[in-house]
Amino acid sequence: MALRIVLAGPWAMVTSGDLADHKRLTTWLDALEATCGRALTHGPRFYAGFAYAARSKLGELVTLQDQEAPETFPRIGEPLDVLVGTPLGEKLRSYQKEALRALFASRRGVAQLPTGSGKTLLAAAAIAAVPMRWLYLVHRRALADQTLKVFLAEGLLATDDPLDMDAKVVVATYQSALSDGPLRSSLPDYEGVIVDEAHAVAAPSYADVLEQTVNAGFRFGIGATPLLREDALNAVTIGLLGPVVYAKSVQELVEDGYLAPGQVRFRPFHHPTVTERSSYIDEYRKHITLNVERNRLLGAAIEKSIAPRLVIIRELDHAPALLESGGLENTLVLDGSSTPEYRERVLTLFRDRKLDTLICSSIGEMGLDLPEAATIVVASAGKAALRSIQRLGRGTRKAKGKFGFELIDVADTGGPGWLARHARARAAAYSEAGYLVTGPPEVAGAHTELSSWAPDVALVMAGPSGPRQTLAEYLAESSRSDLFSVAVGGAAVLAFAVWVIAELSEYAIYGHWIR
Repeated sequence: MALRIVLAGPWAMVTSGDLADHKRLTTWLDALEATCGRALTHGPRFYAGFAYAARSKLGELVTLQDQEAPETFPRIGEPLDVLVGTPLGEKLRSYQKEALRALFASRRGVAQLPTGSGKTLLAAAAIAAVPMRWLYLVHRRALADQTLKVFLAEGLLATDDPLDMDAKVVVATYQSALSDGPLRSSLPDYEGVIVDEAHAVAAPSYADVLEQTVNAGFRFGIGATPLLREDALNAVTIGLLGPVVYAKSVQELVEDGYLAPGQVRFRPFHHPTVTERSSYIDEYRKHITLNVERNRLLGAAIEKSIAPRLVIIRELDHAPALLESGGLENTLVLDGSSTPEYRERVLTLFRDRKLDTLICSSIGEMGLDLPEAATIVVASAGKAALRSIQRLGRGTRKAKGKFGFELIDVADTGGPGWLARHARARAAAYSEAGYLVTGPPEVAGAHTELSSWAPDVALVMAGPSGPRQTLAEYLAESSRSDLFSVAVGGAAVLAFAVWVIAELSEYAIYGHWIR
């Protein structure tokens, strides 16, 4: 008998089926929890996204039923029919229409689209297509304000006030949903939820917000890097939102003429040999933030590059250090402490090309809509692939008179060993995203498989048939011999769980298998 799984909001539960199959599914979920170090179940319930993963692997052995299943549930293609002839529908590009179909066909899922591809417009179309109470979640106040403006401009009844019952969509931050107030208490009332920057939901407090939206049968995530976390918590994203159901790469949209082409150029910088080590924070300040010679190198590179330029830093006092290096005329600084009024004045100057250089803290890594940026300068360090690709996204948007963009980074060598390792990791991230990387050989040839950013599929899975079993093979064979009775201790359990997470992430990066 097939496993019958009923889905309700963020949760799913097996209601009938073969007991042995149910036991194996429970063992699989236990292994996932052990690897993630997070609760993915609540009593007999588990995150609904895992039900989709089970069905994709087991086919007829699993049947899914949505508890809500309203009669008004749109069939494939129906959301687009609603938008035909509307100004919003006319703006949708072909891939946005494809993504909309895929999302509504699955009811839960993630659309992976690059920065500059019109993710906010896609969200507006989803909200306009189905008349219900929607919640749109972002992780920064500036993003909420920016999104609300777009929604209102597209004619949506949008608000940031959860008490406004006439609105079709409430745009809010996770922070406001976590504090006691009208939004927190109204989370169970929303019928649909859309999450911007989907990778952020893996944070424990953010996941708690999604768990409270118990009546949201439509659960969509949108982002450029939804499953590019460098830990096992990609499983949380999949569990709360569903699998990646649609993906387009940067290069596909560049080739189709939707995004601006770009390239990456590393400038070499050699640090003196280190005789004494200190903490990472102290070494970062010495070798990156307050390094006069390195800042002079960056200042010279910025001066020769094409304006307008966006310079990304990590520590706030890096901005005055860069300004003191010389060569940065007509430059302003924007960080998290900037007032909304100052922020808007600065961004207007940049968009009007009256500002040559804008130095930004981490707020410049995601969410800033500055299509005019012709040069992106990474003045900071670090190795995170997600941040590296988000920085590239600052240049991909097209603008009048802009033919492409260049990203400038520093190939650090010498000094503490992490400097060179981090530079190579950033170069590998740029390369894997499809960009030409030039510079010294230490980085120009840097390359790493995407599997190094996610659990390795090649890990041996313990089982009666030996390595490289598929999940379907495992469940089929373990109906005759229990998997864990022949596994060798807890290490085998963890290896299996890691394999499962990788399997769940199979379409995480540009729609192909992670190998």
